[in-house]
Order: sequence, then C-alpha cells, then structure tokens
Amino acid sequence: MKFERGQKVVAIQKSIGDSMEECSTLHNAKMKNQPYLFYQEITKYNGKTVHKLNHVNVNLGDYFLDGDFIPYLATLSTGDMINALMANPEQKYELVGGTKWLNYIGTIAVNQNGYFQLLNKDPNDRYSIDLNRIAGALLNGQWTLVSEPPKPVDFLTAVKAYAEGKTIVCEWKEQKFTYTPRKYDARLIDNNKNTIGYTEILEGYWFIREE
Repeated sequence: MKFERGQKVVAIQKSIGDSMEECSTLHNAKMKNQPYLFYQEITKYNGKTVHKLNHVNVNLGDYFLDGDFIPYLATLSTGDMINALMANPEQKYELVGGTKWLNYIGTIAVNQNGYFQLLNKDPNDRYSIDLNRIAGALLNGQWTLVSEPPKPVDFLTAVKAYAEGKTIVCEWKEQKFTYTPRKYDARLIDNNKNTIGYTEILEGYWFIREE
C-alpha cells in the first residue's frame, strides 16, 4: 500500500529500533491523546527500507517497517480496533455501528491483560473474550476511539518541562494561564506578562502542552 506524506496512520507494532513503549513519537502522540501519526517518507536505514512517522506533520520522527502501521480511519473494524488495543492497551473504543448484537453485552472495548472486554455503563458489568478468539458478529463491529481528557501533572514536573522548552498551562478555578518559554529568561511569566501566583502553585492543575 502506498502512503502519501501527511497521511494519518495508526501504529500497531514496531519492528525496528525502539519498542512501542520506548518510541518517543508514540509517547508524544499519546500525551496529546492523538490516536494517529503522520506519514512522512520512505527511506533507507541500515540497509532496510523503512517508513518515517511522526506525531506532527514535520519530516522527523521514528522508523517503522512495512506492516507496522495501517491507515487511520475515523472508525475501525473490529480487527483493526483489536490491533490498536494490543499496541496501546490504555485506549478505549466505543461501538458505533456494524452489529446490534454487541449492544446487549456492552459497547466500550478495552484490553484487560490480553482479554478483549466489553463494558456497560456499570463499570462492574464486563464481558470478557479472549483476543485470539474473536469471531462471528464481533467482526462486523465499527469502533471509534474514546477520547480521554489530558491528565494533570504536579507543579515540579510542569516546571521541568518548561525548562526543557515546552509550553505549560495552569488551570485554577475558572481561569487558565499559559506559560511559553522565553529565551534567556528563567522566570515563570505567563503569556499575558503576569508573574506566577502562589495559588497557581498550591491549587492549580498543571498540564504540559505537547506541540
């Protein structure tokens, strides 16, 4: 299959270089709650034909081999959804079409230690199926990624990211303060040129913005 530069793809495994867990490109996409990567180019690495994928549409990133990724679709088939769950066990997918049979046992799919689980609204009501034994009506399902809100980090982690050149955001009550690093200025001053307050440090929720 031929891919175009900028096309959205989903990594399902990684057969060269860093593992899925160690891949910085996948980590950055995960931090943005982004289920896809951008295809960049086909090239050579150590004598092998490789594909370069990145979490932003810039010609950098990590190398993947043929078969390590699939086209990104707004909805996934059951097979592609299971591949995505195997590659990213923390994700969740919701049934949005294809088969009504699954509605009776659950519509949210998760990977629980290698078992495909369908969840109902009651979190204790789970239906487990071995990922290696998916068949029948399950194969007709169409699934979409359930977006999870970004998780806050502690203040020191946020400041460390700021020192590394990343933009950080503080949410305090109904207000939001954005801090973009400035060259040759180590002070924490938000984008409205206000200095940081102790309430932000003690009571704020801090987030790292992955560009």
